[in-house]
Amino acid sequence: MKFAYLIIAHNEPLLFEILLRLLDDERNDIYVHIDKKTDISQFDKFKLKYSNLIFINRIPVYWGDESQIQVELNLLQAAHSHGGYDYYHLLSGVDLPLKSQNFIHRFFEEHAGTEFVGITHSDFNLNDLKHKTAYYYFFTKYYRSIGWKAWFLRKISNLLIMLQSTFKVERRYDVSLSKGPNWFSISDLLCQYILNRKEIILDRFKYVLCPDEMFLQTEIMNSYFQNNIYDSEDQFEACMREIDWKRGNPYVWRNNDVNELKKSNRLFARKFSTKYMSVVNEIIDYISSCDK
Repeated sequence: MKFAYLIIAHNEPLLFEILLRLLDDERNDIYVHIDKKTDISQFDKFKLKYSNLIFINRIPVYWGDESQIQVELNLLQAAHSHGGYDYYHLLSGVDLPLKSQNFIHRFFEEHAGTEFVGITHSDFNLNDLKHKTAYYYFFTKYYRSIGWKAWFLRKISNLLIMLQSTFKVERRYDVSLSKGPNWFSISDLLCQYILNRKEIILDRFKYVLCPDEMFLQTEIMNSYFQNNIYDSEDQFEACMREIDWKRGNPYVWRNNDVNELKKSNRLFARKFSTKYMSVVNEIIDYISSCDK
């Protein structure tokens, strides 16, 4: 099998380098987007032995904004245009694999054609979905920005949401919406399907808050691909990511979590930090030992 790893990064260059080393394999190509607001010189100096490393054209990416969808589509398009990949894996620059590349490749060979995308069913997340899609959210790129302009536009956005609520303005959609983790591993067939519908996707999720948590799930659940999901009940088992939202937003794995991560059956985990390098180094050693 041939993999395209798609990485979205904006900080932690040391972790980014470690991630690249753990993915470096002749069966993998690695496509990277570095946020345009970030100094790329911290990231583009790394050389790999086996994988092709491709940095795609950069755009500024903002939390909760449609730019999150755009960068994912850009990565998928760049990889698909190259051609020849069986699976596309979306990771952040602060994620790490929990298994060796030999293990991961065997896993996907055994589950060829399966889509690893999480769909949430919890009341909390369904209420969150409704909240983020009921109204038109303007100026989302300023939601976590600093400065007087960002402060002013957030106030305007909140006022517009309040007016929409007061006058019972509620957005309507042509399909049923779904939500889940935005990190995925998808087949080439699903990648083609998404890229063929990218204009529809961008139009549907314009002025939606955090649309990156919804667009892929919505496309899948309104197509025959819903029958190919790995796990329809557990959203994190479905995408084979070890992510803890109970202890953080999400939780940053700490040094005393290493045994939990080693015991996990998941293939990838997020998120890590250079503040807790012991757990990172333990994972590196664990993966190396498993391949011997």
